[in-house]
Amino acid sequence: MKDFIKRVAEGSRFEIDIFDGDLKLEGRILSPQESEALGMTSGMLAAQLFPQQAKSSVSDFAKMANQEDMDDEAWSKMLEVLKEIRPEQLLQFSEHQDRIISKCIKKGSTDEGKTWSVLHLVLREEEQDPDKDRLWIGMLSQEDRKAIVDQAMQGHKEAAERLATFRSG
Repeated sequence: MKDFIKRVAEGSRFEIDIFDGDLKLEGRILSPQESEALGMTSGMLAAQLFPQQAKSSVSDFAKMANQEDMDDEAWSKMLEVLKEIRPEQLLQFSEHQDRIISKCIKKGSTDEGKTWSVLHLVLREEEQDPDKDRLWIGMLSQEDRKAIVDQAMQGHKEAAERLATFRSG
């Protein structure tokens, strides 16, 4: 039992570099409920942002947005949709993502992982405090935020797959 729990626990952590490699973070993967909540929030946001595309498919619209050779009609259609986006919708999604990220990150290292300190990502700038290892999450770049979420979500998928092999093997 002890070995099994160790393997599961080891698979529940990830490391990622942010701030162009100046800070290494250790985090935990998202729980199934957190993964689902983040996915549902993303889906609800997409449905709110692109209501007219919900009928045809948000994924079809996303494919159109990623085309390199869009014609004028496609650009016009996309611009019309983007005009409907309300800033508060994006802010609401970002705040939800902030809460998830702040729950997942546990430690930080500025010496490439040789030593670690408990790190708290805080939701408000006023809570930032270097003396207490508190970093405001608003300082993370969009790329770093995305990488953390991707790692936490991918880590959950990989951990579930490893756990299935533990059971069968």
